[in-house]
Amino acid sequence: MPDFSAEVLALRRILGQGKTYRETVFRIIAMEKISPSSVKELKRNVFAVLRRYFSLSFEVDSLFPSYAKDSEERYLALVTLYQLRHRKDIAREQVKSCYYSTYFSMRLSGNCDLSYEKLEKVSALPFAIPEALKKRPYTYNSIALEIPDFLLRDLVFSYGPEKAREIALSIKEIPNATFVRNRFLAPEGKIDGVKEIPTDKDVIYLLGRDMEGKEKEMLQEGHYHPLELIKALAASSLPEFAVEMDCLLLNQRLPFFASYLASLYQDLPGLRITPVFSKEERYRSGIDTLCKLKANEKVHPLLCQSDLVKTYFPYDAMDLVVQQGTDIGIGRIGMRPEVLPDLSEKDMSNSCHRQTQELLSASDFVKKDGYLLFVNSGLTMVETRDVKESFLSLRKNFAFVSDFRLLPGQYRTEGGYYCLFRREK
Repeated sequence: MPDFSAEVLALRRILGQGKTYRETVFRIIAMEKISPSSVKELKRNVFAVLRRYFSLSFEVDSLFPSYAKDSEERYLALVTLYQLRHRKDIAREQVKSCYYSTYFSMRLSGNCDLSYEKLEKVSALPFAIPEALKKRPYTYNSIALEIPDFLLRDLVFSYGPEKAREIALSIKEIPNATFVRNRFLAPEGKIDGVKEIPTDKDVIYLLGRDMEGKEKEMLQEGHYHPLELIKALAASSLPEFAVEMDCLLLNQRLPFFASYLASLYQDLPGLRITPVFSKEERYRSGIDTLCKLKANEKVHPLLCQSDLVKTYFPYDAMDLVVQQGTDIGIGRIGMRPEVLPDLSEKDMSNSCHRQTQELLSASDFVKKDGYLLFVNSGLTMVETRDVKESFLSLRKNFAFVSDFRLLPGQYRTEGGYYCLFRREK
């Protein structure tokens, strides 16, 4: 850990340019040629700063009001304050050395000695939110719970104060994995020591963070494969199709949901499932995965931009259309720490409008008496109930069938929402 340059560059890409945590870390490691021994430290430092962003930025902005929000000086101060306050395993002299080295190597402005002195002085005291902020409870709890105040207000309005607090604490946990049986490869039978979540159609298995022994071997062989719990629950809400099912899966990122549907309905003679991928690397990876899972005879992936799907399929032709919503990702913050720091109220309203438009486009492919399934990782009413009601107000020929909201604290998994509609006329 010679300095904090890589951390500053990573935070600038994530907070200043809107890049994801995973993509940024991969890019920084490749571009800066970071040694393997320093990669773990980089990931830990960046992840922790994003997780503690609201309390760290509150202190840094109070200490250095002249720092621009997107300045390298501010990002360095965030990393250094985290090191001084929370990393008890690192000597303060080492942190000081890294701070000075970064300051001079990146040619930052200001008084280096005075800036570090301020950070060291404030870190020697326990973090405390000023008493004056208690008169503004949402602002106060926003800092304490590391969540935007407007999002906290929305959660309180939707679920009440106690449940909102539980959700705010749960969404930052690293979620446990859920996986499902692949009927093309695995016989029926229980897995020892794994918690089971029964649904109307299947049993979902809840795995801890670390896979080992028999469980890891079964996953590697494709007998079981990972699937977000909300998608498995959504699949259990689907009707029983008698003879055939033409299924179109829009905005897909991974092939596992397509494989799961193929596994659930494998006895249907007229089963055709088409997951649509917009990125070539995901498309090619999906083909390889489907072959491994033995689902490739039932599933036929398509590489296509979302606005061009209509050139491949006729309208009013699908028994089932699944729309994966492009939501903000609040239900997946455990794995996406970059979501909260730059979140705004406008992002929320834009997400509702965007997902409503996606549903409207997807509904054109549903035939009479067919179904439209909407799935996302939303938790707020803006990204769930409002999208549903907006869609139904614009598509009078669709009826609401059922919906479900999964909160992260229920099973310590990712949160999300699904809603099933049926076309009536």
